[in-house]
Amino acid sequence: SHLDLSALSRTLKQIKRANDLRESPLEAIVVPTRINNREKSSRELLESLGKLGFRHTRGVIAERSAYRRASGVGGLEGLPASTRILAVREIEALVNELEPLLGIMSEVIG
Repeated sequence: SHLDLSALSRTLKQIKRANDLRESPLEAIVVPTRINNREKSSRELLESLGKLGFRHTRGVIAERSAYRRASGVGGLEGLPASTRILAVREIEALVNELEPLLGIMSEVIG
């Protein structure tokens, strides 16, 4: 949405400002959220991040009703399997991608 893009733009500007003041720049990794690969704006957003010099994860948090519904039922585990399976796979993929980048280990409950 326009609001999401505006917030991302402000965040990226703040990271650039902080890096201008630091001796060793922070490395930011953007986790794209509310992505719908069928929409041109989502694809353009991912392309723009690279052009601006920001890394982003290969995995994304898609625009799914499961995430909205999960907050009302105590998390993804409270949803029917048919509803949560893709969301759980997305989260697991992101964890697997980010663990080595961040130097952490965790268990995914799925």
